[in-house]
Amino acid sequence: MKLKGISPIEQHVEKIVVAVFAAALLGLLAWQFIGPRNKVTLGTDTVTIDQATDVVARKAEEVQRKVASRDPALPTDVPSVAVGEQFRARFRGPVAPKKELVVALGGPIRAIGPGGELPTVGALTLTALQVPAVSAPIAAQYAATIDQREVQSYPELAALLPTEIPFDKAWVTVEGTFNGAELGRVLATDPDGEAGSMAAMPKYWWDGGVQILRVDLHREELQPDGSWSNATVVQPIPGQAKLQLSGTAPGAEITLMDLQTRVREAGEDADDIRRPDFYTTVMGQVWVAPSEVKTDGSNQDQQLKDRKLRERDDAESDIADLEKRVADIPNEPKNKAQRAGFTRRIEARKVELRKINDELRTMGVESADDTTNQAPVDPEGDASKAKPLLEDDAVRIWAHDITAQRGKTYRYRLGVTLSNPVYGRDAALAADQADLAKSPTLVSSDSPWSENIAVLDSTKYFIVNAQENDAFGAGPSATAEVYVFYWGYYRKGTISMQPGDPLAGEVRVPEMEKLIAVLPQDPGDEPLPPAENVPPPGGRGRPDRANEPPPPENVDPGNPNAPKLPARPTYKEILFERDAFLLDVAAAPSQANGGAAQGSAGYQAFMRDTEGAITIKSPLAERSQADYAWVAQSYAIGEQELRPRAEKQKRKPKERDEADRPPPGKSGGGRGGGSGGGGG
Repeated sequence: MKLKGISPIEQHVEKIVVAVFAAALLGLLAWQFIGPRNKVTLGTDTVTIDQATDVVARKAEEVQRKVASRDPALPTDVPSVAVGEQFRARFRGPVAPKKELVVALGGPIRAIGPGGELPTVGALTLTALQVPAVSAPIAAQYAATIDQREVQSYPELAALLPTEIPFDKAWVTVEGTFNGAELGRVLATDPDGEAGSMAAMPKYWWDGGVQILRVDLHREELQPDGSWSNATVVQPIPGQAKLQLSGTAPGAEITLMDLQTRVREAGEDADDIRRPDFYTTVMGQVWVAPSEVKTDGSNQDQQLKDRKLRERDDAESDIADLEKRVADIPNEPKNKAQRAGFTRRIEARKVELRKINDELRTMGVESADDTTNQAPVDPEGDASKAKPLLEDDAVRIWAHDITAQRGKTYRYRLGVTLSNPVYGRDAALAADQADLAKSPTLVSSDSPWSENIAVLDSTKYFIVNAQENDAFGAGPSATAEVYVFYWGYYRKGTISMQPGDPLAGEVRVPEMEKLIAVLPQDPGDEPLPPAENVPPPGGRGRPDRANEPPPPENVDPGNPNAPKLPARPTYKEILFERDAFLLDVAAAPSQANGGAAQGSAGYQAFMRDTEGAITIKSPLAERSQADYAWVAQSYAIGEQELRPRAEKQKRKPKERDEADRPPPGKSGGGRGGGSGGGGG
């Protein structure tokens, strides 16, 4: 039966669909074998999958070669990123896009901090902080011989000292006080009261965050015309504690965190920053703070007493240090010689300590070897009792000027540099107050100038006698005392002159360098005997070694090869000369007019100096000068330190009658007393 109305396509549509799908399937199957292969992209290259492993391996080998290369090629297209600037900008900027977040109800939220209410961001208005000035400073000059080992510890010090020993040096120390309590009051006070627009600085900003970071010393020099010039900021002495007040990178600003670290360090090292020690000296004037310098006649005796006290402290410190070093050396046969050297050194220092204590007793100072009634020592010392900076109304500060030149006159003033509690907090300030937070430091107001300090020249002369005719009619003459500073003190010579004679002569000085040359430089060396009047080189914090003449042929019995020391220092002559000469001697006006003046005080010497000027020297006026008193006292102390001490009279044993002597083998009592006479 014939189908009506159905086309062939409709009759065979299912066959057509099956055929199309079969053809597509066959095409896909054929594509897998004859079509392009699968690829992947590695870096900038597109490779087939089977080649990908090789490409990765080659890249790995290339990286390995670069890692192992001793001279790798550095990239040149690395962008420069100012990380520090980005950090500071974001650190100082607001946390949120807006200074204050919008609140649904009520006013702005205010947090409460440890010092009271925290300031609203960008709303705090402060007054510029005025740091109080340091008090009127006290300046004093000193002169001594600096220990040569200080130069080894601080090489930059060598440029400020003579090229060879003795390292004689004059310097000036300037002292003042700073009113920290007044600064604390300023920080805590609202400048215009509660009703005003300004506010007190938040306490948590400055409480524990303000310290003296540096003591500033300023100097001016007196000119011949009476004016002051050559204004100089005196730098800290080499080796003094200094805080870095700039950023870690050159030219970079210090960060707030770094400043807080400096503040903490300044609190821990407050003594070294505010009151730095001077260098160890081996001979010469004992350093004390300018406010403690004595100006009356007791100065000489006090200096000797101070020196002996320091010698005692030095000996006790040496003994403790040496005993510790001996204890650290293993007690083994190979270390026997080293331990013996330390032991002999300890015994030598103990002998010195006993002698020092004997001398201190004669000066009225209680012996340090009697410790039965001594109070316990506070391990923290004065530091544990020091007031906080902002509670102390008299913080002692001082600074040393080791660059002062002899023969010149100076004046000084002091200041302090403190940490700025507002630094880095500009986000909390009003817009017009941002400048208050820019500097990490604050500088105090200028102190008044000190009194003038005339640094004594290393050579001085004074006309101490003048006459028109002597008893033999020899004509006019004058006598000059000349002084040369050498090994810590002024050494004196005397020159007699007649008109036309130059001011030239010789001064006898001790040859201490010969003694120092044979002294051991380390406690572990073979020790020399306990010698008097030999200034062993001092270490840091060990000033002013013993200075007494040794006995003749002083040799260490445990070390017969040690060099012998002379019985006392030898001397040499050095030349003193000035480009000046005596013109004439004439009666002083009062004497010429029939006055009552008698003797050399009634005459005056006419001298022609280096520049051709004529100066008049009156012996009475010369002896009245403060400079003459200074150098004469220095000479007297120097001579006293070199003078041999009188030997104590040894006690002789009482003679006994032979009939009273006990028979051999029987005890006669007092058995231990006979062995004491062999020492010496």
